[in-house]
Amino acid sequence: MFPLYLCAHKKEADAFFNRFSYTKLDQELPWLYYGPNHYLLVTGENTIDLIFRLSIILQNFRSSLSQLINFGIAGGISTLPQRNVVYSIRTVYGEKIPGSYHFQSYPL
Repeated sequence: MFPLYLCAHKKEADAFFNRFSYTKLDQELPWLYYGPNHYLLVTGENTIDLIFRLSIILQNFRSSLSQLINFGIAGGISTLPQRNVVYSIRTVYGEKIPGSYHFQSYPL
């Protein structure tokens, strides 16, 4: 069993792509990667993409997953995040009503 790391888009996952070699497990799941001792899921930037992609992964790979770790913006830092360390990021992802998506980012 391996952890599943989640990042909203490839740019956030750059620290992982720069550090590890990945293979795609399935050509029909182009946003799922397998690295050494973990999976990496590029979720998309909105809840619809996240729910769709994560539900497929959980349905097909649940028995292979030990935990889910959402790195979000923190996944884009220049070094690989360390275990049990909280990174304070002043960024908000949210949804406007009625259903349009909104991204707001604040400098640290």
